[in-house]
Amino acid sequence: ITSVGAHPAAPLRWRDMYAQAETIGAGDVNGEAAYRVALTTESGFTITGSYGIESGLLLKQEMTESAPGVGEIPIQQFFEDYQEFGGILSASRIVIDQGVAIVVLTFTSGETNVDIPDERFEMPEAVQALVQ
Repeated sequence: ITSVGAHPAAPLRWRDMYAQAETIGAGDVNGEAAYRVALTTESGFTITGSYGIESGLLLKQEMTESAPGVGEIPIQQFFEDYQEFGGILSASRIVIDQGVAIVVLTFTSGETNVDIPDERFEMPEAVQALVQ
């Protein structure tokens, strides 16, 4: 996924991150009516999000990624079972369909503003050996 699509603040800072936002219609995502919104970066990369008409929650994202030797890969992400983690409403299940593989992420807990020890960010010895 591109860095823009993976940026945790993208939904809040969309005006800064995307050159264009356009509602392109409505549809249905797993039985819920949704508006489809296309967000396009300055470089032309587009992510289409489907947002629940009643809930306002992101239900689905669609994009196409380029992979060397493979070509264009359509990707769909489904955001399901929203729960509150550390005061933040978030999908507890994300299903990523890459055409050839489906990945399911399930979150059971989450915390915000916790102290993280510096050593957590140190490179493992095996990786350090590769860098040298």
